[in-house]
Amino acid sequence: MRPAPSITPARRGLRLALALAIALAALWASLRGVSLPRLRHVLEDLSIPLFLAVGLGTVVVNLIKSFKLGVLLKPTARVGFRTLFGAETISILTDVLFPFRLLELVKGLVVSRSSGLPVALVMGAQVVEKAIEFSVLLFLCVLGTFCFPLPPWLAPGRWMGLAVLVLLMLFILFCRHRLQGAPSTTRRWSVLARVQVLLSQLTEGMRSASVSPTALLKVLLMTVVEWCLFGILVWLTGQALGLNLGPVAVIGFLIANALAFAFPASSAGSVGIYEFIGAETLALLADVPREEAFALALSIHVLLIVFGALSGIIGLQLVGLNLTQLRGMSGRKE
Repeated sequence: MRPAPSITPARRGLRLALALAIALAALWASLRGVSLPRLRHVLEDLSIPLFLAVGLGTVVVNLIKSFKLGVLLKPTARVGFRTLFGAETISILTDVLFPFRLLELVKGLVVSRSSGLPVALVMGAQVVEKAIEFSVLLFLCVLGTFCFPLPPWLAPGRWMGLAVLVLLMLFILFCRHRLQGAPSTTRRWSVLARVQVLLSQLTEGMRSASVSPTALLKVLLMTVVEWCLFGILVWLTGQALGLNLGPVAVIGFLIANALAFAFPASSAGSVGIYEFIGAETLALLADVPREEAFALALSIHVLLIVFGALSGIIGLQLVGLNLTQLRGMSGRKE
């Protein structure tokens, strides 16, 4: 393997400009047809106590996520809470500060640095974690498609809609793990190379969890709890805005949330992309007015960014890192 080429200032500036352009275009698209005075009125009526309670709930969701990786790595080595929670929250902070999806790479590097485990092993465990997450989201897709009333325009094509959702979920899994086998090697962008890397990471991760088959079941149950809790938080955010979201709308937003954060060429924190995908999903699946749909997507996104970034600052202290070192870690992907 050749060593990874260093990123030039011109190329870095081009990528940042592209990320900004994507964010602005997505925000413009999500605000089409939105009455700004009505949007302001909707946001002014937001229940602040309930809004902050949802924000604290997102911290609990991140706590569950951090424990999942520890369960998968336990057959190989016991990784402490400080490392797991620190890595999870630092990866979120990285996603807020830097564009183009560095989350999984930084999380793997932080865990490897603090525990001494090979980066490839940690990355493989993350692929297993996301594969389990994919299965849970796929189950939610089936549940929403066949167990709850669908909009009239979608009801006749349940199977087609499910097939589209499955393809979207595969896209999510593929995009979130388009990483090289080790940070010291060059990144190859062909589809075949990405699939090969994904399979090798999955094999490595399965090897780490195979000593304890119950680890997979534990992670599955934790993932179910995580997504159910996040679904409740979405519903509560709707309540804070005066919306009563049904099961299909909540499940649809969960899928939109995963898709928005998986978008490969997104801006820092998926700004713009998240609001566009979230608002369009609510408008299509639940006929939510565009102002309320945008307000809900924006509210949840703000909570995820603010509470995630604050937790990330704490995470830096837990593992003994600073922002300069974090920037250096994120640069290893380039």
